[in-house]
Amino acid sequence: MKTFRLLQGIQDLVYWIGIILFTLTIMLLAPFIWAAEPPAPVDEARTEKQIEIIADQFTTQNELKYMDFTVDVSASQGNFVITSDRLRIYYKANPDRTKTQTDNQESIKQIVASGEVKISSEKYKAEADLVEYDLDSTVLVLKGEDSKIKSGQNLITGSIITVNRKNGQIKVERGPEKRVKALFYSKEKNGNDQPKTE
Repeated sequence: MKTFRLLQGIQDLVYWIGIILFTLTIMLLAPFIWAAEPPAPVDEARTEKQIEIIADQFTTQNELKYMDFTVDVSASQGNFVITSDRLRIYYKANPDRTKTQTDNQESIKQIVASGEVKISSEKYKAEADLVEYDLDSTVLVLKGEDSKIKSGQNLITGSIITVNRKNGQIKVERGPEKRVKALFYSKEKNGNDQPKTE
């Protein structure tokens, strides 16, 4: 009887040791199992290449190859957003068209926004009467006597402001009545922002 109980005790001990070892193995290998999983597929519709336009009205001119969006318009590409009263998109036939694509496959060439245009991005905010944006060169041109571009507290105003989104270069031109004006702030050692005068 004692031998039977001893054997049963040994079996129980081996059983629990097995459970503990199995649990420890799972815990140790779990990070590697999760890391080995393939990454989630990228949703192509949500990459920065997508341009989303929201407006109250929409009209198109196929022969002249442009589309008009009017009334409270918002056009966004990732975190780059243009809002305006009116937005016109000029498009062209896609030269990279394949046999499986339809003959009217087209791509956006230029965006022209007018009427209280405001631009917002990670690096700056801007305002103008008219904005022209070329998608091939990613060059943005702001037009209007009081066009302005602001980065943090720094502010530049002019009649024509050209922004190259690829290299970050900005060119500002004066108008017939107002000259270019720039206001820059520097941080002093005490942490207070002090304006730099022209």
